[in-house]
Amino acid sequence: MQDFFIFTKKYYMKTLLFLLFPVLFYSQTSFRNLDSASFVSQIDAIIKTTGKDYKFIEKGTEKSFDYLVYNTENDTDDNLLITYYTYMEGDDKNLEIAGVKRWDFRSIRGKYRTLFPIWKKYVEPGADIEKLSKSRYKMKGNYSISELSEPLWLMRF
Repeated sequence: MQDFFIFTKKYYMKTLLFLLFPVLFYSQTSFRNLDSASFVSQIDAIIKTTGKDYKFIEKGTEKSFDYLVYNTENDTDDNLLITYYTYMEGDDKNLEIAGVKRWDFRSIRGKYRTLFPIWKKYVEPGADIEKLSKSRYKMKGNYSISELSEPLWLMRF
């Protein structure tokens, strides 16, 4: 009888791990508190996820955030605007500790068909392209996606 309980316990543990694996896999993607290498790697992953051949065009700064602009060669109207901000983690001016520079994604603006694969990969794997488009806004956890003006959408982190 004891062997049955051990078997049952192992079976339930394996089933639980199998069911939690997708949650753990998708939750490991971070868009906050990144070092420089992770930030660049995340941008590359985002651009690859779009399935388009985006090229870096411009880097700029606004009052409270920085931005990167990417365009496709064959359609200059198809651009991707990535906004982010930087901060010094652990800095303390009183103790004269400089801290470590960190990057946080703020948002991505682009055409709906460009942003949808990003939303689906990193936020909602079961998302339906037509249903989300018709809703014009969706929030899930710390992420949101909304229509700005046709065909531009904004995904916030």
